[in-house]
Amino acid sequence: MCQKVLVTCSRVSTVIHEDEFRERRSRALAAAADRGLIGLVVLSRGGASADQYGDVAYLAGHHTPMCQLQDTPYWSGRGYTAVVLPVDGPAVLITDNGDHALTPQSADEVRFTVRVPETVAEVMHEAGMVGAEVGLVAREVLLHHHFLRMEEALNASVAWRPAEDILETLRRVKSPAELQLLREAADVGCQWVNAIMDAVEPGRTEGECVAAGLNYLSTQAAKPYDVAVASGPESARYGGDGLPFWNTKRKLERGDLFHVDAWGPVRLYYTDIMRSTVVGGSPTVEQRDLLDGAVEFINYIVAGIAPGATVGSLHARGMEWLVEHDFLSAPDSGPGNAMQLQFPAFGHGLGMGLDTPYILADEPTVIESGMVIAVEGMLTRPGLGGVGNEENVIVTGDGYELLTAACPPRRW
Repeated sequence: MCQKVLVTCSRVSTVIHEDEFRERRSRALAAAADRGLIGLVVLSRGGASADQYGDVAYLAGHHTPMCQLQDTPYWSGRGYTAVVLPVDGPAVLITDNGDHALTPQSADEVRFTVRVPETVAEVMHEAGMVGAEVGLVAREVLLHHHFLRMEEALNASVAWRPAEDILETLRRVKSPAELQLLREAADVGCQWVNAIMDAVEPGRTEGECVAAGLNYLSTQAAKPYDVAVASGPESARYGGDGLPFWNTKRKLERGDLFHVDAWGPVRLYYTDIMRSTVVGGSPTVEQRDLLDGAVEFINYIVAGIAPGATVGSLHARGMEWLVEHDFLSAPDSGPGNAMQLQFPAFGHGLGMGLDTPYILADEPTVIESGMVIAVEGMLTRPGLGGVGNEENVIVTGDGYELLTAACPPRRW
């Protein structure tokens, strides 16, 4: 039987030790060798975007503060880091952070550069990673012109092979230290979203509510990836128009539906929470049914989480609930709200980002103990508006551990 564990985490500072980083690199290289590759080249993004930094951070514990800059005659590939991993040789971290000696890192050698693609090629030559098959982990980050720069600097034959799945697989099941970091991230995330929700009052703007949360978040080792808010006549939308994803003009009115989705890294590990309410705290019967429905919808999906189930079975549970409660007239009738139009999934993995697997129809990934999953969704009714809910869980040996219990899903 699926067991649920509620947790509240008193914040500590968990550290991932050097031995774990070495073991991660060893496992990645073993997977590469099994494919006949002579090594891996792994690139990640840095800077303020909090986007796609996870592969290098996973292998080397490093994140560059440099943002992505247009190339100039003086630099190239700024805002990116790389790890060059020959099967037989030292692991080299390549960074454009001039203060790298003062920042976290784990590698046999660290190479500072303002020309990242060219330095990757230089290190590959030194390691003898030419004239054979090399795994490339860079699908989400490597720009075409940077790849061309790297190829030009290599000036040698390399048979590149996609290898993103090696890191996806390794990152999917978390170590004990990673699980603790995700508990700590959830603790911060709960207080972040609580601060936003506590600020929801008539006369305030969505922006003022977001500001209350950011005021708290700025005191933590954390930053927002983004905050999506919608309310009142716009509540059926997932969020605002973008940059920012909230309204800074319209004042909230008593009786408005309000929902927020806040996500971002806490010491590189993500929290991701959606909550809803009605402004003034006194919903109509119809609003209460919708608000309660969003909580029950996500709880129903979460109840299906257990080792051995497939991720696709969670999506099937979500569709089953939507049909039974008349949010879809039939399983094939299409998405029932704006969020489903742009994000036709009921959640995703969670780690150093919004990770795979996504909770999509027929997703074959088997759920394993040690995975961390964010389950999310929105419900809408024509003429009434929309609300949403999201929970983060750790998969355990016999069920799951709920990470987001300290952020109450019902505030009405």
